[in-house]
Amino acid sequence: MVMATKDRKPTEAKIHPGERMLVRQPRLSEKAVALNKFNQYVFTVEPSATKLQVRRHLEALYGITVDRVNMISMEGKEKRYGRSVGRTKSFKKAIVTLTKDSKKPESLEVV
Repeated sequence: MVMATKDRKPTEAKIHPGERMLVRQPRLSEKAVALNKFNQYVFTVEPSATKLQVRRHLEALYGITVDRVNMISMEGKEKRYGRSVGRTKSFKKAIVTLTKDSKKPESLEVV
C-alpha cells in the first residue's frame, strides 16, 4: 500500500556523545552516484541498524530531511585464491531518499 507523503515535522535528531556511529561511510560506486540525480544517496551502515535509527542519524549528521530509507543486506562474494575458497565480508547498505526541499549533503556531491 502506497501512502501519500504529507509534510512531516523534522525529528529531533541529535547524536549524543559516546553513541555508536551507525553510518560507516557513503558508498561512491558508479551505481550509487547515478542515483544522486533521483535525490537518493547510498551509505554503508552497521548490520544491526534499523531504518529509523539510520534516518535520525543522517538527519543529525548532515542536517538533511530524509523522506524514505530502504535497507539491503549484501552477502559477501566468494573469492578463490588458488585451490582455496574464501569469502568477502557481508555488509548492509541503506538507500536514502531525500525530500524535494531538503538540502544536499555537501560531502557527497560528485562533480
